[in-house]
Amino acid sequence: YVKAGELLGEGTLSGKNLKPASARAVAAVKLLALSYENFQKLAKDNAQDAIQFLLNILGIVNGRLSRTNVKLLALFEMNAMMSAHRDDLKGMCSQLLQQLLKLVAATDGALLLKNPFSNHFRTMCSTSATLNEESLHDLDFSKSYAMSDKRGYFLISNLKDGGVLIFTRPEKPFEY
Repeated sequence: YVKAGELLGEGTLSGKNLKPASARAVAAVKLLALSYENFQKLAKDNAQDAIQFLLNILGIVNGRLSRTNVKLLALFEMNAMMSAHRDDLKGMCSQLLQQLLKLVAATDGALLLKNPFSNHFRTMCSTSATLNEESLHDLDFSKSYAMSDKRGYFLISNLKDGGVLIFTRPEKPFEY
């Protein structure tokens, strides 16, 4: 998903016919398309604007790279934790939840597992006493979504009907 003001396909400005991404509009959009040839003309006619444009792109790409590095590090750490807690499901769950909190920039979270025979949820691990099946009974666990209420902002992630991950934070909505 690309938000207003973001770039997509900036790699083609290198002159190579790269297609690492595709796009499909899910709402009405206005966009600016800049071909390699038009960028070359901009660079020739107004080098300062072209340099500023490239610096802006560099900043955006650097931000993406930084966010990707954080995610890769978290995945590496999760893999190490899974190896270390191979025989300790509760400990592994707690450690994985801590890493997932970092990935989604949440303050608290919980993993609830679903009993396939009764369709009831049981808290496997939680970072807060207020995040459990009793206190969250009003949430819809059948789908993934982001929402807010008087308790704060929530990100609910359905785990293919086997359970649900719930993340919360007090101040900023989750992007979904």
